[in-house]
Amino acid sequence: MTHFERLNAHALANKVPLHVLFEITGRCSLDCRHCYVDVHRPPPELATREVKDAFEQLRAAGAMFLTVSGGEPFLRPDLLPLLAHARRLGFAVRLFTSGTRLTRADAEALARLGEVAVELSLYSHRHEVHDDVTRRRGSHRRTLRAALRLRRLGVPVVLKAPILAPTAGGHRPLLELARRVGAD
Repeated sequence: MTHFERLNAHALANKVPLHVLFEITGRCSLDCRHCYVDVHRPPPELATREVKDAFEQLRAAGAMFLTVSGGEPFLRPDLLPLLAHARRLGFAVRLFTSGTRLTRADAEALARLGEVAVELSLYSHRHEVHDDVTRRRGSHRRTLRAALRLRRLGVPVVLKAPILAPTAGGHRPLLELARRVGAD
């Protein structure tokens, strides 16, 4: 049994939440056809202090891995300070985003945080297919721009591509695109 397997077994036996997925907002600037988030009626959000308190409670309970998701996390103006707080607490942080709102300054801030990996949703290598899924023109270009910005700064990037009816059969070109960008 590996060290990680022992850690997982210990966490399970002792009810320790090793891995946490924290949905920080229900707001999103996209309206993806398959998504469960209701962008027209997002739920209320926790205040900054409440999120920090939740992170502290999770860390005290033994959580080590924190995935921050949404909606679109970059719609929260306090996202980067919240991620910095999570890193100060010792979390290994993973961020799920479309990347469409990520600025150069955001990418630089994420790179400075260290130990933050970013997973970007990219539905096709073809912009018209991706933009049709997100119902937002130009979202494909903005997501790829985010991936390139992050990779240039050394931030680990994963391009996520669920198989959907409009994207079926397009996985090989998407894998090649990820390779060219330097993403997993």
